[in-house]
Amino acid sequence: MDFEAVYARWFKPVYAYIRCRIWAENEAADVAAGVWQKVWEKRGQYNPARGRVEQWLFGIASHEVSSYCRRAYLRRILSLSGFEENVPSAVSNDLGRMEIQEKTAALLAAVHSLSRQEKELIALKFYSGMNNREIAALVGKSESNVGTILHRAFVRLRLELGKCHE
Repeated sequence: MDFEAVYARWFKPVYAYIRCRIWAENEAADVAAGVWQKVWEKRGQYNPARGRVEQWLFGIASHEVSSYCRRAYLRRILSLSGFEENVPSAVSNDLGRMEIQEKTAALLAAVHSLSRQEKELIALKFYSGMNNREIAALVGKSESNVGTILHRAFVRLRLELGKCHE
C-alpha cells in the first residue's frame, strides 16, 4: 500500500466523517491523527483481497471514533464537575449568515437525536463514498438492513427539521 497516495486521496473524507461524529474540532483532529497513526502502523496488514482500501480506512476510523466516544462517556460520568458541550453561538448582524447558522444548528440537533448506529451509517454514507453494500460489509449488517436504517433515519430527520420550520 502506498501510504502517501492513500493519505492524499482519503484524508479529507476520513476527517469529514470524524467531524460528523465528533463535533468538537480539537477532539476530532486528535482522533483523526490517531486514525492515520494506526493506518501507518498497520499498513502492512492491509489485504486488498479482503476489501477496498476505503473500507479498511473507514473501519479504522469508525473504531477510533467509538473508542473516543466511550472514553468521553466515561469522563462525563466520572467527572465531579459535570460535562457540558459548548456549541458556538452565532454572533453576526448578517441575516443570511444567521439563517444558515440556525439551519445548521437545527440539522445538528436533529442528527444528534438519532441513535449512534444511525449517525454512524449516515456519516459513512455521506463521507466515505461507499455504497450500501460496502457499508453493510464494514458494519456487519445486510445491505437491505443498512438501507432500511438509513431510510428511517432520513424520515426522522425530515420530520424533525419540519417541526423546526412550523
